[in-house]
Amino acid sequence: MLIAAIPALILLLLVEDRSTVLREGLARGAPPAKSPPPAKDPEPSSGLLFSGDFETGDLSQWEGAQRADPGRVTVVTRPVDQGRFSGRFEVRKGDSVAKGSGNGNRAEVLARRQDGDGVWPDREGTERYYGWSTYFPRNYPVVRKAWQTFVQWKNKGSGSSPIAMGIYNGRMHLHAKVRGGPAGKLWKAPLVRGRWQRFVMHVKWSPDPRVGFVELWHNGRRVLPRRYRPTMYRERDGQVLPNYLKQGLYRSSGIVPPQIVYHDGMRIGRSFAEVAPKGATAPRASTPRRRRR
Repeated sequence: MLIAAIPALILLLLVEDRSTVLREGLARGAPPAKSPPPAKDPEPSSGLLFSGDFETGDLSQWEGAQRADPGRVTVVTRPVDQGRFSGRFEVRKGDSVAKGSGNGNRAEVLARRQDGDGVWPDREGTERYYGWSTYFPRNYPVVRKAWQTFVQWKNKGSGSSPIAMGIYNGRMHLHAKVRGGPAGKLWKAPLVRGRWQRFVMHVKWSPDPRVGFVELWHNGRRVLPRRYRPTMYRERDGQVLPNYLKQGLYRSSGIVPPQIVYHDGMRIGRSFAEVAPKGATAPRASTPRRRRR
């Protein structure tokens, strides 16, 4: 019986010895196991994920509004780009909405934050299409050397957004930031007033510059081919900050004249066709190049 028990005893000693080697290796600073990949997308694999087109006639599609006065964010029947309603956003000097909300003045709606289970819908690893229309009235004041933001994908917590669309010196632009660095402009074009501007943005959310990317269509034309870059912030402790959507007008507190902007048709989905404003054509599928023999 003793002879029969010897193989089991040898196996037990080998397992204990391997465990000791692993513990000692970690104590000496051996690299820990790789962190798990981002969790799977918590939402359905197809279908529209969010609609903020104001067709309810109120702000109920959105989680909340940041405004100095109820009249600063309203639903109107003209101008509209699609359907019957659009959102009107007005900002005046001194429109600071709350302590800790930044050093600018704003009138914005927001959505796509964490739900009751603490899940952020547009978190690391998810891929999204955003489509909407924006209208700057003919009398929209052009202010030099003062920033204005009309759509932003805000990170959880404080600080400037990693991705935003704004106006500076009479030009529209899409800009992106990395934590602790300046904002870089990925696309820019002259500000057009008096006509609806239609946008589709395709993004993959990731702090990894090899994974995250941004694409942009303006008035049916792709103006920014896929650009790989970080689209989320990673903190020093390794935590990745999820983003959420804000739309309206957020501007420098130094701007004096009132400004009004209109938004319509905001949608979030998994394909260009699900979110594109009217008149936008779906992008063609690229054909892989064949290698020459």
